[in-house]
Amino acid sequence: MDLLQGRSERFGQVYEARWKKHIAADYYQKAADFAKVMPGFDKGSVEYYLSKARKMREEKK
Repeated sequence: MDLLQGRSERFGQVYEARWKKHIAADYYQKAADFAKVMPGFDKGSVEYYLSKARKMREEKK
């Protein structure tokens, strides 16, 4: 896992735990965007990050 992608995922987890869902969604989206363009990430990884971003946006409402 690339360091930048890992940081985005970790920040997403931290903000999710702090109930700052809108910020967590942004970081999960960044992780998904990164995984889409970098070699070594499969479609499952991208889908996971996108689903986490969607979930955070839905919980924010």
